[in-house]
Amino acid sequence: MAIVRSICVLVSTFCMVFYASGKIHSTETMERSTDQWIDLNSGYGNVVKRSILNQRLRRASTTKLQPVVNEFELQNDTTHNQALIHWSGNGSEVIFILTRKKSSAGSSGVTVSTLWRSENYGKTYRRMADAFDSKTVLKSYFISPMNKTKVIFVDTFNQSRRIWRSLDEGVTYRKVDVPFSVEKIDFHPIQSDWLLGYDKSLKELYCSMDFGLSWRKLGDEVTSDRYYWYVKDVDKGAKAEKIVFFEYRHFYSAILNRIYKVKSCYIPDCSPTPFQKHLDDLEQIDSESLVVQHSYVFVQKSGAANKLYVSHNRGPFSKAVFPNYATRSQAHFHIVSSDDGCVVIGINHDNGLTHLFFSDVAGKRYSQSLSNLRYFNKKSTDNKVFSVDIYKIQGIIGTFVANVHNSDGHNTTKITWDNGRSWSDIVSGVYDRHGVEKTQRTCDQCSLNLHLTMEQTPTGYYMQSILAKSSHPGIVLAHGTYGRTVQDRPSEVSLFLSRDNGRTWHLIQEQRQFVVVSNHGAVIVTVRMIFAQPVTAFSFSSDYGRTWSEHNFIAANKMINVDGILTEPGEKKPLITLFGHETYHDSWKVYQVDVTPLFPKVCTHPADFENVSVPFGGPTKQCHLGMKQQFERLKHESHCLVPPTYARVNNVEKCPCTRDDYECDLGYNSVMKGVELECEPERLGTVDEIGVDLSQIHENIVRDDRAKCDRNNERNVSTGLRKVPGNQCVGDVADIYFRMEKCSEEVRTSTLPPTTRPPVLIKRQNSSNILKIGDVVVFSVQGVQSGGVVWKVSNKDKLSNVTDSHEQLNFHATEPGEYTIRAEVAGTSYSSQWESVQFWYPIKKVRLYHPPVVAQSRSYNVTAWTQTVHGLRGHRTLVGDVGYIWDIDAENQNSIPISSTENTYSGKPPNHAGSAVEITVTADNRVSQQSTTGKILVKEYAVEIVMEMECTPALTEANMTDEWLQDFRQIVANELLLMDAIQVIKTKYSLTNEISLYVYVAPSYPLNVYIYLAPTKKVHSRDKLLEAAKQIEEVLVDGPFSVLLAGHMTAKMTKLYIIDYDGVVRMYEPYSAANTTLIVIIVILVLLVLVAGLLIFRHFSRKKRFGRYLHFRNLRPGGPGGSRIVRSQDRSPIVDEEFIDDDLNAMEDIGNRDSSLQFQG
Repeated sequence: MAIVRSICVLVSTFCMVFYASGKIHSTETMERSTDQWIDLNSGYGNVVKRSILNQRLRRASTTKLQPVVNEFELQNDTTHNQALIHWSGNGSEVIFILTRKKSSAGSSGVTVSTLWRSENYGKTYRRMADAFDSKTVLKSYFISPMNKTKVIFVDTFNQSRRIWRSLDEGVTYRKVDVPFSVEKIDFHPIQSDWLLGYDKSLKELYCSMDFGLSWRKLGDEVTSDRYYWYVKDVDKGAKAEKIVFFEYRHFYSAILNRIYKVKSCYIPDCSPTPFQKHLDDLEQIDSESLVVQHSYVFVQKSGAANKLYVSHNRGPFSKAVFPNYATRSQAHFHIVSSDDGCVVIGINHDNGLTHLFFSDVAGKRYSQSLSNLRYFNKKSTDNKVFSVDIYKIQGIIGTFVANVHNSDGHNTTKITWDNGRSWSDIVSGVYDRHGVEKTQRTCDQCSLNLHLTMEQTPTGYYMQSILAKSSHPGIVLAHGTYGRTVQDRPSEVSLFLSRDNGRTWHLIQEQRQFVVVSNHGAVIVTVRMIFAQPVTAFSFSSDYGRTWSEHNFIAANKMINVDGILTEPGEKKPLITLFGHETYHDSWKVYQVDVTPLFPKVCTHPADFENVSVPFGGPTKQCHLGMKQQFERLKHESHCLVPPTYARVNNVEKCPCTRDDYECDLGYNSVMKGVELECEPERLGTVDEIGVDLSQIHENIVRDDRAKCDRNNERNVSTGLRKVPGNQCVGDVADIYFRMEKCSEEVRTSTLPPTTRPPVLIKRQNSSNILKIGDVVVFSVQGVQSGGVVWKVSNKDKLSNVTDSHEQLNFHATEPGEYTIRAEVAGTSYSSQWESVQFWYPIKKVRLYHPPVVAQSRSYNVTAWTQTVHGLRGHRTLVGDVGYIWDIDAENQNSIPISSTENTYSGKPPNHAGSAVEITVTADNRVSQQSTTGKILVKEYAVEIVMEMECTPALTEANMTDEWLQDFRQIVANELLLMDAIQVIKTKYSLTNEISLYVYVAPSYPLNVYIYLAPTKKVHSRDKLLEAAKQIEEVLVDGPFSVLLAGHMTAKMTKLYIIDYDGVVRMYEPYSAANTTLIVIIVILVLLVLVAGLLIFRHFSRKKRFGRYLHFRNLRPGGPGGSRIVRSQDRSPIVDEEFIDDDLNAMEDIGNRDSSLQFQG
């Protein structure tokens, strides 16, 4: 069967990003831990047509120059289905290629691998098999970004507890045994010998200060990808370089598994840093929320509508302040950028809307910049994360491109050049390949709409993300369409290029392309993507896409399926590397393309260069965002090769502040007074619909103390202005933030209490008496005839931020439940009626548990779990009463959504093999609503192997969380599939090719593990399927099967039975040690009594017959292997998340990300 190959291109940007149940994620974090996989079922492209933008410009020379091409075949690797290719470092001629075979992304074992090394920029490669011993199977490697000669390779030997060190860029190697299973290595940003190592299975973090020779444990239960080295020039002190930050699970109280904290400590003994005090003040945070980035530390705290807390320059944490409407139901955070004097963040709310905000310098106060952004779920290391479709243009400060949802349902692209102060559609300045400008006269309401960061389109196609690097400032390339929306189909998109930072755009190539830019922008190479059509040539431009020439990189009688192209780190050399294969049965082929012969000359400085000012097209040295930005770049008419000694000159000069450098602050509206733009405080009501006291929030926002008037009856009043986010002007305008104002009589008396009060009557100012934990409930009393008001509240010790006066009571609950409130008049017997209010945790997530497959004649059961803060199960004591809506979508079955108070559902599939049952459940507890969807494949028949397992020490209900169940399922599956006997059965019965094997753990106790066997093809009889199940049963009983879990917990099989295709249950029960002893005694007695040889013969026959039940051994897997647990169905052009490889996902920090490609078969 043909090997399906795919590729991962590690794209580099310098901005930040953040799905996972209300987590914080950062673009920077995801780029170090996330790979995006593209499925190339066949090749791309045939021959790329020449595209000439302006026919008045020169055409390619009739005497055609040709590049120098070197081809190398990675022979004997035809069975390898994954590869990682990476330049050693900037200026190095060394390239590493690691190819490997892995049965599936779900298995943990790499069965075989090969390391290739080149010392001449990829002209030739050497197979490095003789550098390692015979037991070595490499699974990953990591290169120091500070010293390219230092490389660490991770070996699968002894469960990845061995590494190979190289101090000479891979010439020689030394093996080192390490005390943990290495999943990932992170190099220190300055010290090349300092490492952080992570054990994913045990969630342990280690450090080494001698390049991996010795290791010290820093912490247990550390969250994956939530650990960081210090930040240079931000973390201070003599030992600042030794600082690490990490998020970990803290075992305390009854909530054993879901309290998370942050530690900041010095390596190697993890002694606390001064910043630890501020972290301790947080008490606890949400899981997967720590982000340390530039001068900011971000965390998320649950139990409040506004969850984001920020520390700037390692100061105390402050709750981020947003406009009042933006504090409601914050679900997910995506930090887009934090390196230009402000924080840019996208917030997704429970109602599905996503807005973009820009902060002040401290990252505390946020104003909205753009509404209703498009967002998607991006694959990260362990799950999908919320990501906003926005891109920060590199090399020029203040430029962002974003896609938004319009009210008409279209997705359109908007661009800003002033750090989000203003946004515009790309309506004008869009030219076709003949230089003719596109206008709305020929296309009403049309604009240029681009593909940005969402590489997998909703229709299932791969689209290379937008490309803009600091190595070629102002040059931007992106796929797009001039129309009313972002088009997803490849036949409808073209490649556009901007030479002026997105102000004008030119169509340079039709349809989808692979594209790279190198040699400071002098080299632009594209290779056309056409499904199932191999290519022979690439297109080349040396004048920013104005003219193009086409060149073959392969012999005329051959064609190649191109899987990807890349350049060396820094994009300086005129070298392009293409990767691909002729057929899917062939080895990988690597093509080194040197485009030097395509240039008529070498550039001279300064004649072939020009100075460009920002904004483009404006006056020279104009102030923009409080600075003058000017940089040097190649003239388009030069057509020359930039020498390696060239260093770009960039100048940034700060400007004196003017009134244009300021805008209205959070809590103020812009109003025109004459010709001047002024800021007035927002007119806010007392309480919004979720019970937040907006007047109190507003007073915290507005820096205007209305009660303080001086002796001259004047007060200092805020002007409501702040500096534009990211603005770097110097010298504030005089009196720009405050002004003196006369105190009116109304102001002086407005804070005095009223002299009369209405009769005793309390009123809840919230619209509902059921609120979320963290919401503020407000009760007011209209007045009393005499005396003060005393508020009575049940369970007052469980309340927080209680503010009571004679007229009003504000509080929020720290624990869920029902609370009653009454107002009493002091000194009298008068009181109000008791009022009731309930506080419940919002449902953060709904988990759906269902069998992955079902026979067409059998029923199935589905269970839904709600999950709340800290990942706890949503019991009634936490979330209140929950209603469920079950929506079942099955072929030939008309279903109506079913409302129920039960979290379980039973049904029967359609009597049609090959179909699927899609189940959507919605959980609602009146303060929140969450939905999820699952799918059950319908087979003609299937066999179930059911293992009942018991944990030691005993597993409690509190510990059985969704995360625990998922981890347990993965551990069981890995242990099962790595067993030698299972490998034999796998080969004998063609598991994963002709029989699919699925593992499912039901959310119940005792633990039931279900192993399903179902035919992939109609080649196996039902009896043969049952025969395979019986042989697996023999292996599991012979032991019995057990697994070791985190926290020294052991899960051991106590019962096993098979449910065959007719539903008949066949029970098998492993014998205990006591039973074994008893049987031995009986056998001895029988031997003493029975002398006849015939009886002895019968005795040994019986012993042999039952030997497989009586023989106990340790079933820790000892051999390689691994096979996918769930076999894929038809695969979309984007590789399904099940097949994304976690091991290669961990290999993100091996150097410059732009110089890496990953392939998956």
